[in-house]
Amino acid sequence: MESEKIRVCHLALGDLWAGAEVQLATLISYLIQHPELTISAVVLNEGRLTEELRKFGIEVSVIDETRFNSLVILKKLIAYLKSHRVDILHTHKYKENVLGSIAAEYVGNARIVRTIHGSSEPFSGFRFAKMGVYSMLDYLVNRFAVSKLVVVSSHLKDKLSRTYSPEKLVLIHNGIQSVNREGNGDQLFPKNQDEFLIGFVGRLMEVKGADYFLKASRIILTRTLEKNIKFVIVGDGPQRSSLEALAANLEIEKNVVFLGHRDDCMELVKRMKIVVLSSLHEGIPMSLLEALSLAKPVVATRVGGIPEVIEDGISGILVPARDEEAIAEACVFLFENYDRAIKLGLKGRETIEARFTAKANAEKLANLYLSLVSSTERI
Repeated sequence: MESEKIRVCHLALGDLWAGAEVQLATLISYLIQHPELTISAVVLNEGRLTEELRKFGIEVSVIDETRFNSLVILKKLIAYLKSHRVDILHTHKYKENVLGSIAAEYVGNARIVRTIHGSSEPFSGFRFAKMGVYSMLDYLVNRFAVSKLVVVSSHLKDKLSRTYSPEKLVLIHNGIQSVNREGNGDQLFPKNQDEFLIGFVGRLMEVKGADYFLKASRIILTRTLEKNIKFVIVGDGPQRSSLEALAANLEIEKNVVFLGHRDDCMELVKRMKIVVLSSLHEGIPMSLLEALSLAKPVVATRVGGIPEVIEDGISGILVPARDEEAIAEACVFLFENYDRAIKLGLKGRETIEARFTAKANAEKLANLYLSLVSSTERI
């Protein structure tokens, strides 16, 4: 019966459609199939995430942070938890974790699970001060209110074990759905299908290191003297204008295409010959899993959880962060030895299929929920 199911509510900010949001939507698409769970969601912004969640037929409530201050949001969360008798409240980022944990503690009938998707991002000025307050509150609720902290990489687990009890930390890697490998995206680049495309996919913000990708692009063009190499940047964000200016300063703007945010990223990746992740730190980026699932040769920085996915020289190439020379050298090697690049991509796809599927990771999360809430404990 429905009343016997564990009632799980995901609480998310939903102001972006980036890796954490894609991962959440992917997980929920599998969690809703679990016979012992009833899934709902509360989102603090209307946007792409709410659109995707509604497609699954679950109840999605929006408490719009652009209309309500934190106190009003807190009151509405308390009312929601009471009326829906939530057993598990699953939070994802600072703000909703703090507000959701306070609400759950007040109501007293929900266990709290928090996913930490990656290391905190650097901020400056007012945002630095604001995030400093949220970080302290987040630490306090993580320590005293949250039952389990889900981390997406062993690197992150090791890092957080210095702050939280190891028993509180649960490793569940990100995972992706099986992808359609048909087609190669040629229709998206009709001008010259013979172009050798080297691509970057991600939010255009400092932590993603797109400036190092551009600096490496100039080195690649210089060393190969290949006019047919083009560089594609898929994504948008606060750094876009400065990155376009950098491309002009490097005199490579004719070889670089900024495509902005796209809903057809996978189709674009199919057309790429090499995918580069130049991040300064990461959890386990969805763009990495997606590229490898398409058997694309990947050059990625050796940061965060990326080395847990890529075995250097076997399923991709790892390079140091903030090193455009190393990125360029790896790309030139793959360009000149593309048979080898293809083998790396195929091995990468094998890794994804064996260890990073959304179905397997959703099952691990469902088992965590079941372990936290026994039938005798539920209200």
